[in-house]
Amino acid sequence: MSVRRIPGEKVSNGPTCSVTEFGKVSEASDADLAEATINGRYPETGFGLNHKSDMMIYVVSGSGVLAQAELGLELYPQNAATIDKGTPYYFEGKNLRILIVCSPAWSPAQYEQVD
Repeated sequence: MSVRRIPGEKVSNGPTCSVTEFGKVSEASDADLAEATINGRYPETGFGLNHKSDMMIYVVSGSGVLAQAELGLELYPQNAATIDKGTPYYFEGKNLRILIVCSPAWSPAQYEQVD
């Protein structure tokens, strides 16, 4: 057993979303962790779509909505939600800070933006 600090890598996903990616939980795990801050709509148009990973979202602070084509789920601190792989979605938030666990680990190749 070991304990280690995982440095995060900050990336910008556009004017409404910034993300800190922490990478895989461990070498033996296929899940990863990221923290996102959303102010406005992300993606700005259309929907995000992850072809390979199921995602679990935990709301740290702020408020917002996780939406599909016809369904909106309100997000508040200490709420959790899931997004199944292959499900188009978008976030709308005000100072919405979320933790995201993806399994298997997220990569840019499995994500696309759709109308």
